[in-house]
Amino acid sequence: NFPNNDDIKKYLKKVYDECEVEAEPAEARRKAEEAALQVLEQAIKKTDIDVILAVMTQHRDSAEVQYRGCKVLMQLATKTNANRHTIAEKGGIDVILAAMRQHPDIGIVRRWGCQALTKVGGNHANSRTIAEKGGFEAVFRAMTQHSHDEGMQRWGCYMMQAMVDFKSVRPAVREGKAVMDAALSNFPNNDDIKKYLKKVYDEM
Repeated sequence: NFPNNDDIKKYLKKVYDECEVEAEPAEARRKAEEAALQVLEQAIKKTDIDVILAVMTQHRDSAEVQYRGCKVLMQLATKTNANRHTIAEKGGIDVILAAMRQHPDIGIVRRWGCQALTKVGGNHANSRTIAEKGGFEAVFRAMTQHSHDEGMQRWGCYMMQAMVDFKSVRPAVREGKAVMDAALSNFPNNDDIKKYLKKVYDEM
């Protein structure tokens, strides 16, 4: 996808060099994963979104690379609207959703995926793209599957209270009312969930 990006070539060369040919498969994967995580750390310092997305795409099977990649994208999207635009323009929404779908049983991936979607979706165009690509359904599925994970419920509700500001995606929010009701029922003492859902229900 990015054959002319020298940083991607340099970083991935390091990943491949550290994955010794003669190593056992598990050891090779471990080394490649460690190198990929180092690349992510370097990429966030340079706000190199191309590299972050390339690393996540290259290491789809690594839950740690995926959750850390989602975390990095969330952090960058929080900083500026320009970053949000760039992440979406370069296919970052698809990469985040792929991470959540690839690791359905791993709550930390889906929690950080949800947070990343929330921050990337911080403008009208991106929130609509997330809805069109099934992002709301992905979050509601994660909330259903991890119904007793308080963090997952909190972040799912947080995403909905952020997205409900955009009228065009309110129908997608409404589709998950039963899931949100269940979150409130399972965690009646969580003030954040109560606060987020009050706003959602008031505006839905």
